[in-house]
Amino acid sequence: MIKILRPENFSRIAPIILVAICLVIGLLTYKDFGISWDEPSSYQYGREALSVYAHPGTEPAYTDSDGLLRYYGAAYLISGAALASALGLPVYDTLHLFNFIVYLLGVLAFHVLLTRWVSPSAAFAAALLFVSQPLLWGHAFINPKDIPFMTLFIVSLVLGFWMVDKIEDSTGWQRILLPVVSGLLLGYATSTRIVAPLAGVMVSLLALYRLHLRAIPFLVVYWLAAVGAVYVTWPFLWPDPINRFLESLRMMSAFPWQNKVLFDGIYYKANNLPWRYLPKLMAFQFTEPVLLLSAAGAAVLVWKLWQKKVDAVLPVMLFIWFAAPFAWIVITKPTMYDNFRQFLFIMPPIFIFCALALEELFKRWTSPKIRMAALLLAALPGLIAGLRLHPYQYVYYNSLVGKVAGRYETDYWATSFREAAEYLNQNAPQNAVVSIGPWGLFQEFLRPDLQVDRSEVSANSDYVVIFSRWDYEKNPAFTGEPVYTVGRDGAVFLVVQRMP
Repeated sequence: MIKILRPENFSRIAPIILVAICLVIGLLTYKDFGISWDEPSSYQYGREALSVYAHPGTEPAYTDSDGLLRYYGAAYLISGAALASALGLPVYDTLHLFNFIVYLLGVLAFHVLLTRWVSPSAAFAAALLFVSQPLLWGHAFINPKDIPFMTLFIVSLVLGFWMVDKIEDSTGWQRILLPVVSGLLLGYATSTRIVAPLAGVMVSLLALYRLHLRAIPFLVVYWLAAVGAVYVTWPFLWPDPINRFLESLRMMSAFPWQNKVLFDGIYYKANNLPWRYLPKLMAFQFTEPVLLLSAAGAAVLVWKLWQKKVDAVLPVMLFIWFAAPFAWIVITKPTMYDNFRQFLFIMPPIFIFCALALEELFKRWTSPKIRMAALLLAALPGLIAGLRLHPYQYVYYNSLVGKVAGRYETDYWATSFREAAEYLNQNAPQNAVVSIGPWGLFQEFLRPDLQVDRSEVSANSDYVVIFSRWDYEKNPAFTGEPVYTVGRDGAVFLVVQRMP
């Protein structure tokens, strides 16, 4: 392992070994994760959108409960639906593994991006911190929206920057192929989350900075390919592309989510959160070494700018990717819920700052043994927390938060219902009746003879499964004996009661 830290070996071996180890862990554990709240409707939307290709003149009914998923791009969910249909395997476990593999591809792409500005050793160290964050690791399995989009955003940048690097030295068909492929990926990303053109803006600015007016023909091809990919992979747009795209943009900028959000022990409306919501959660949901290293890296960048030792590309990219969206969120306070999962795509720059700090440290710590010790020390809090919280890593809060229970959201996507089903499979008598609210998260894993009553509680219930979000457990109808509890670090996610 020490030899891997030698600079001559890093770029070829280290990131591949890291991702291979993570993939093995994922293969061993992906069946531990429950179904997240949005997965049933998301995958159903993917199947409905996929069906349009067989019947292009017929628009599907879009059967999700609130009718809003049509405003989400369908590309990634269509891909998942096609994969699940082709393999014929259990949908949720299969797509959990697919989501995780996509996340690991994002880790590799992020390492490639980092090597534009730091040494391979610092890039590897930052990639390790990135992949070992419990928040990201947990979401990587259960989140079919935000983690795939984060990966697509990163890959769009990597491929787009590579296009800019290579385009003038290319000849013939390569001059068309490079912007077409890069544009198609950007379009696919846009048809996953409508904010993806932000990556295209960064690519375009780099092209204009490097090539000046010579970039314009390539950028025209790039953006035309992106527009084409959006249209092809988002069937909702087909009847009226421009107006429906603008309608989706309006919807996503002010999403009508009506439930309440627990923050600092107070329930807020999702469209009326305090300005500190995002900064505070970011400070609580990444590990302490990441907070320290990212702050140090920001200071390093400021110092290098002052000394004129850094190219303008990096600070401009960090401004567009992180600083501007972060400021917009803090100032305008858009609708937010489920902590900040919708904005996970702006979090990789935090680890770019970490890489800048690690680069300076590694200039001083030339010994592979010292580097290894420092890296393990920095990664250790995330690794330990990941083991402790499994399979609920996405509920992670660091030591700065103090008490979590009753103050912050935990298992907001209700993945703990799988563990409840496994308890009932082992302990409930034959043909027992189980009352439950969000039945779609539960029935997939339940023993066939057990009967599900889709009310929260009924007179003939043998068991009631109570989700603790939004104080459901305080319903006076829940009068049974608690026989099983799911939770972590003092926070209760779910309770199983046996009814009298």
